[in-house]
Amino acid sequence: MVSKFDRRGASRMRAQRGRSRRIFERVLNSLLRLSLLAGAGHAAAETAGDDWRPSLAVSLKAQQQRAEAIITSTLNVDVVSPRNPTPIALDADEHDDYFTVIVPIELQLQTPAFNLPIADLSTRAFVQAAYQWVPITDRDFLTEGKFVPLPPNPTAASEGLGGEVRVDLQHQWSLSAGLAFAVEIEGIPIEIRPSLDYVGQWVRADARAIGVQDVTNQLFSLEDDKSKAVHLFGPRLAVETDAGRWGPTRLTVFAEGAVYFSRAFGSQRLRGSDSDGGETMSFSYEPDSLLFQIGVGTRIYWDPQ
Repeated sequence: MVSKFDRRGASRMRAQRGRSRRIFERVLNSLLRLSLLAGAGHAAAETAGDDWRPSLAVSLKAQQQRAEAIITSTLNVDVVSPRNPTPIALDADEHDDYFTVIVPIELQLQTPAFNLPIADLSTRAFVQAAYQWVPITDRDFLTEGKFVPLPPNPTAASEGLGGEVRVDLQHQWSLSAGLAFAVEIEGIPIEIRPSLDYVGQWVRADARAIGVQDVTNQLFSLEDDKSKAVHLFGPRLAVETDAGRWGPTRLTVFAEGAVYFSRAFGSQRLRGSDSDGGETMSFSYEPDSLLFQIGVGTRIYWDPQ
């Protein structure tokens, strides 16, 4: 026979088991909810960088490159001195800096973000193409003599004789491939972009020589022009930071510098010549192997996130 005390004890044990089961179920449900939220947050963090980023940029850069121009001719363009009327044929060269300002217009595409094994940094690969507009394209690179109106019967001692080489940087373009590293400095998001670039230039050189023939003093004008694609290759480094957002677009500003080399592509020399009546003129123009660029710009990303 079961006593009243035993029945009450069994009821309490069943009630305790029920409460324990309900508490366990509540804890389990809470843990499941937390794990689901954590998983969703981790997935959102992973997919936040899982987007392709196209962008358009405009910048202003200073560009410097040394070059050498040479012009020679059998034509006489000067005399030794006023007291010594021995004629001197044209023979001049110039080694100088070719400085210009360029305005690159760039299209860039960045891949989704990933982490490099060697560094725990959010990294994107990118490719870029640019047309680098040159507002002022031509300049007198070499001038020998004074091109003033000639007298009726010029001699080697007359002003107005000489030679010149004009250089016209008509077009410039570039292709780039590199990596973009996202870091924070003092809470400011910074993107550091090293890349390797190819730069192409379409260069035209015009030369002319005005002089007189030996003995006869007959006046001649000889001229020629040559065009050539000049190729360069080298590293570039850009540092960029956010400047604001407008709807699905993000605005940034950046500064960058680059140095390019041309020796890997062989000789970049332009050569030309002209002849008439037994008189000849020849010229050459060759950029040096180094080209430097430095500048600032702004970029617009299509970045809805």
